Amino acid sequence: MAFPAKQITTEKSWDDLKLNGEVKSSVQDIINSLRSDNNSSEPHAINKSPGFRALFHGPAKSGKKTTAAFLAKETGRDIYKIDLSQLISKYVGDTEKNLEVLFARAEEKQWILYFDEADELFGKRGENKEPDDKYSNVELSSLLQNIWHYSGLVIITAKKKKQIDEAYMKRFDKVLNFD
Repeated sequence: MAFPAKQITTEKSWDDLKLNGEVKSSVQDIINSLRSDNNSSEPHAINKSPGFRALFHGPAKSGKKTTAAFLAKETGRDIYKIDLSQLISKYVGDTEKNLEVLFARAEEKQWILYFDEADELFGKRGENKEPDDKYSNVELSSLLQNIWHYSGLVIITAKKKKQIDEAYMKRFDKVLNFD
């Protein structure tokens, strides 16, 4: 497996970010949380699991990726954009192994993980209509387990918040609207 992530960076400063007051305040909250937790594995009060998960939603070119890169810069961490197409394997069990490798490496390095345009991934759940749906659900379940148990920051972006399943919405520590 080629490494399924690419590091993202920014030269932007706090003053360069054109964010509304609520989003700016939430970004500062995330920075403060990362600094105070120092990546501890203690559960967060909101979701009772280690780490911190944030949903950034809004239209394309609204600053979600730049803000994520800024968070990494401000906290002295690396941020990696995850390419799910490289993690998914046609061989049974390989996707789960790939996920294990990625999350173990990220845990060791204390990376911020960035999942871009995850509307499909976290979309409303339906019935299994195709034979492959059952295996796809196992892969998704494995990915979600890794995300919810990761002790660092995971940022998930979506264009439309309303397309995210409500069951997943409850698991985010912060939901930021980039309008």
